[in-house]
Amino acid sequence: GRGHHQSAASTGATEADSEASDRLDAGSGSTNHPVDPPVLLEHAGDERQEGDADSIHSSIFTNPTASPTALPTQVPATYLPGDLSVFKEGIKLSTGLDVRIIARSRQFVNLTDGTQSSLRFHNRPDAGATFPIPKDYPELYNKYPGGWVYVSNAESTYDGGVGSIFFDANYNVVDYQKILKGTEWNCGGGKTPWGTWVSNEEPMGYNRTGFIYEVDPFGRHGPEPRRTVLGEDGGAFESFAYDARDRSNPHFFYTEDHRRGPIRRFTPTNPDWDNPTEMLHSEGTIEYLVLLNWDWTGRNGTFYWTDDRDLGEENALLNFPYTEGIDCTPDGRIFFANKGRALLFELDLDSNSWSRSSVQGGAFDGKPDTVARILGDPGDIVYMTEDGGDDAGVHGRDKDNNYYVILESPLYHEETTGLAFSPDGRRMYVAYQKNGILLEVWREDGLPFSGRIVDIKYHSLNNDRGGGII
Repeated sequence: GRGHHQSAASTGATEADSEASDRLDAGSGSTNHPVDPPVLLEHAGDERQEGDADSIHSSIFTNPTASPTALPTQVPATYLPGDLSVFKEGIKLSTGLDVRIIARSRQFVNLTDGTQSSLRFHNRPDAGATFPIPKDYPELYNKYPGGWVYVSNAESTYDGGVGSIFFDANYNVVDYQKILKGTEWNCGGGKTPWGTWVSNEEPMGYNRTGFIYEVDPFGRHGPEPRRTVLGEDGGAFESFAYDARDRSNPHFFYTEDHRRGPIRRFTPTNPDWDNPTEMLHSEGTIEYLVLLNWDWTGRNGTFYWTDDRDLGEENALLNFPYTEGIDCTPDGRIFFANKGRALLFELDLDSNSWSRSSVQGGAFDGKPDTVARILGDPGDIVYMTEDGGDDAGVHGRDKDNNYYVILESPLYHEETTGLAFSPDGRRMYVAYQKNGILLEVWREDGLPFSGRIVDIKYHSLNNDRGGGII
């Protein structure tokens, strides 16, 4: 359950002003506690980039790429997930972690050369991801070889869109740009297999007037909106995922945060991998998920896809109203989170079967086999942000069903968003949305975070975890 290595909830804390403190230096203030056995750096992965032909199935489940300045192959680990012994910048951190604030909403971003960005960091940072600077963008790659960007949605009406923070290979912030403008309430999103970012609009009040946009993470095509065909006539869209194991028949999935919001599947009619950035803008088929009950418990069943939108919406209303985060593993399993009933669904795309579990005890509670399928090495952790509130932070679960609080705050509340690793796995990025701060977290032992991020973000209706109806 959630009790293992979880700190006691903070009481009596007041919400901190996101403008209250200066930008943090990178100093260390925690105590190291060696653990056995040591972590091997080889687990950090290889140097394939998003969109490479041999990594077309890659998603946020993929191993991070190798560091441009690799450490020795074996280093004693000092990171103790769940042991919240460090307090810095208003954040309780697990032993062996350090943190700095790299951006604040409505403030200019401090750059490594002593200057500041030309634009202020956007309001209400939401979903985020990292992208390595590609070699086919020589103007930027030659300037910052081994660098990357962190893209961040802006869930705001007057300052919506997507921002991008640029890093060099030494983790220095070198620029901030707005790579999508003219949109609003950009909430969730996801990566494409060819290395672009999909940003979804979710208007306030569950109004179904939002659309879905594809964005170049590096701003090569300017910040003007490029609407995809996925949004049909509008919706309250949330997250995006894909299954591209079969390049001749790729599928793209996305959720809608509405009581009748179906899980949609888009299949392009003629997928052109030589020109993939047109794939979400061309002709294709949109279908809707229909769950069928299998046994008397209602916790397992089969599913199929239909082109009948009314049927898809009725099935969503019955089984998974108000769906938010979604992700797809390289072996063809979809996970999506439903806040209407505080449930986590798993779809097996190959067998057309599904199962569901409660998130009352944290996601994947009592599902060690599921976690084992997601993870690689025994010491790996599934990292995630869950429902906000007084204990909003970053959480994790391992193969033995141990649940960890990686970090949380007695000062910042409501919602953590934008969880992502740097391409080399040695930096974790996460935002406290309402407070408008973006954090960079790293291990003091220099090792990468060993595990995977799963985008199953959800909220609870009426500021609780929902009814937990199973």
